[in-house]
Amino acid sequence: MALLLMLALAMLPASLAATARAAEKDAGEESADVSKAVQTFMAPRAAPGDAIAPGAFPAARAAAAAVPSVDATAWSELGPYKYLPDNHDYISQPFSNAGSGAGFNTGRITGVAVAPDGSVYAGGAGGGVWRSSDPAHQNWTPTFDGQSTLAIGTVAVVPKAGGYTVYAGTGEPTINLDSYAGVGVLASTDKGASWHRVGGSELQGAGIFKIVASPDGSTLFAATSHGLYRHAGADSTAWTQVIGDPDSGALPNAQVLNLVSDVAVRPGTGGQEVVAWRGWRAGGPKNGLWVSRDAGAHFAGPLSPQGFAPPKSLGRGSIAYSADGAKLYVMIQDAATFNSGAGQTVLQGIYESDRDVDGPFNQIASSGKLQSSGSAQKPGAIGTDYKPGVQAWYNQFLVVDPASSTHVYAGLEEVYETTDGGSSWVAAAPYWNLGFKCFDVNAPDFGGCPNTTHSDQHAATVSGGRLWVGNDGGVFSRPTNVSTAGGGWTDHNQNLGTLQFYYASSGRDGAGRTVFWGGLQDNGTAKLIPGPTPLTPVESSQPFGGDGGDTLVDPANANNVVTEYTNLDTAVTTDGGRNWIDNAPPDPNAQFIAPFTADRTSLSSLYAGGEFLWHSAVGFWTRSASWAAVADSGPGHSISAIDVRDGHGYAAWCGPCWPGYTSETGFGRGLIANTGSGWKPVTLPAGFPLRYISGVAVDPADASGRTAYVTISGYARHWQIGPTDPGTGHVYKTTNGGTTWADVSGSGAGALVDAPANDIELVDGHLVVATDVGVYTAPAAGGAWKRVGVGFPNAITTDLSVTPDGRILAATHGRGLWVIGKDALS
Repeated sequence: MALLLMLALAMLPASLAATARAAEKDAGEESADVSKAVQTFMAPRAAPGDAIAPGAFPAARAAAAAVPSVDATAWSELGPYKYLPDNHDYISQPFSNAGSGAGFNTGRITGVAVAPDGSVYAGGAGGGVWRSSDPAHQNWTPTFDGQSTLAIGTVAVVPKAGGYTVYAGTGEPTINLDSYAGVGVLASTDKGASWHRVGGSELQGAGIFKIVASPDGSTLFAATSHGLYRHAGADSTAWTQVIGDPDSGALPNAQVLNLVSDVAVRPGTGGQEVVAWRGWRAGGPKNGLWVSRDAGAHFAGPLSPQGFAPPKSLGRGSIAYSADGAKLYVMIQDAATFNSGAGQTVLQGIYESDRDVDGPFNQIASSGKLQSSGSAQKPGAIGTDYKPGVQAWYNQFLVVDPASSTHVYAGLEEVYETTDGGSSWVAAAPYWNLGFKCFDVNAPDFGGCPNTTHSDQHAATVSGGRLWVGNDGGVFSRPTNVSTAGGGWTDHNQNLGTLQFYYASSGRDGAGRTVFWGGLQDNGTAKLIPGPTPLTPVESSQPFGGDGGDTLVDPANANNVVTEYTNLDTAVTTDGGRNWIDNAPPDPNAQFIAPFTADRTSLSSLYAGGEFLWHSAVGFWTRSASWAAVADSGPGHSISAIDVRDGHGYAAWCGPCWPGYTSETGFGRGLIANTGSGWKPVTLPAGFPLRYISGVAVDPADASGRTAYVTISGYARHWQIGPTDPGTGHVYKTTNGGTTWADVSGSGAGALVDAPANDIELVDGHLVVATDVGVYTAPAAGGAWKRVGVGFPNAITTDLSVTPDGRILAATHGRGLWVIGKDALS
């Protein structure tokens, strides 16, 4: 992708070259590189194998609930965020996405549903379920923070006598195919005030794409990564698998070949006809349309409809019926193209049948047809390999306006609309406004282009004459009587707190305020400046676009920042993000989100990790030529964590970091260290866990640097699928530079929870560890592990740091940023 971009830039005028590079920053994350993004997130949790047993996460969450807090000090959320990328203060090209036209943004929304009382429910990828009931739907209440997982795949509302039931399908299917965070379907009959499980443990570990109900609401269907399941009777009744093989929960290959990405009950049949799409993105012998004509008790398939796509091309799919059941629409991701690596698009097409699921079908849209609809993914705009549907395996939706059988919306990277059954299409929500003739980065309104939504569409519904969509930037809506290429959209994200941070840091500005910076999934690098109310930002901007990653801030001057896009593509600013300069080291094998840091005693000494450990002695004035390689972790290796103090430090590596779906033998991990005689490999002793090393902290009490701590991700051996022994424990200590290590995770009632540990800090003699199930502390001298504070959401905590005013800052992947005072540690 980088080489193609360089060639493209060489042929473009300077103004367009800047736009194209900015586009590539965003486009690369979830097209050619999306698999690497998934690996970066999942590999630490699954290594050394491919998968973990479905009961691992629920067991960790249950154990976490039993851990006492140190005291009753409450965490405080930084927010509401009112996160606005379109800010004229930050138009440094080619780093800024200002003027993209999507208004206020938040983290990825994977489910959206409208209730009979007008309430809107939104499901965040890692942020739980939220409810909005005000007329403009700009105020939101989290309803799910205390549930065992905040990873949501879909939400559904089913009217019932005297009210309605909200269903939350847990386990995000876009990243979740290894039994990580799905705990099944939860239901609420009191608008989210309380939740209960539907069924037993049958869907534990599954990612859930869609939940639909029969016309009378008595029967539910769940399209999941483990197959299609049917539920009828009391909520305690078990789910029954009606499409899929019985071993769907055993191994990843079995899971993905059972994947059912959509299901619909055909209107007008009294619930008797149910249609589903079985479709693993890389293809499979049972991919395609399946049908039941006995209310979902039995299914036949895959069908071979007349006029349909060839079997080898059937990947992930979406289906939608018109309100009268007369028309069936199907959107198909092309598995053959996906497997060939040809790029450009993996959309096979959109089809329509006005007779039956058996066809005949007519193709009503192709990538080329959508590209000519007003799309921002026109030739040369976002790289040559970024045409409509390039991410069809990752994000798609298909819905029909209940008021018209020929009014259809299709979601891919953009939102497309047809009002004539597919004869013509418009890009209702282009990828962004950058690159259009109406766009002018210097104009007061950025040129006055029609507004749009964030890119990468995951969910949609039509209700009350309004289309609602959920995507990588939040919730957006517009009236169904608007049918133009862009325009008419309302963003609903000012108070929706589902931002997905990878890292966060902070520093003081000239007014003495603590300014927070952090890298986000598909929402750039955020800059949050608190106002008179300490945790309500008066400025919440995106100075750096695309994907944000690790972020380093000068504690004494928050204008000095190093951040990154992906793969260690770093940039530096010394004026608070108004101008950026590339300063990436030339590394061949950095992780998708790669670590870098400053020596804790000298901000002029920077370290960055790819295959090589890079050092610069000029701090925030570092340029690409300033970096020097001081160590090589080894060919095929990638550094995963770094900490340095007084020139002494440790860098952890993995390699290969992701063994893939077919081998458990390739994973490796290790350390390099400098305890006074230069950076050298550390020989790990027998018994050290064979799992991903996620965090490093050098003990400030040991000037030699020989005392340090590391955190270990993943789960202990009894949760791992496969023959490789991953070992036990999540926090290890060395006092001799890495020659020997002691497990300080504790045991018995005082042990740290067996869950992925993601980061570690030493704060005033206390160890503080971020995990997938909370933040914990123990005295560095030894003692029981306890929970830090109260009121913290059950979100994945990815990163910890200490603010200049002495608070602990926790970055979550789905529920934003939270702070707590250091006195909560003792």
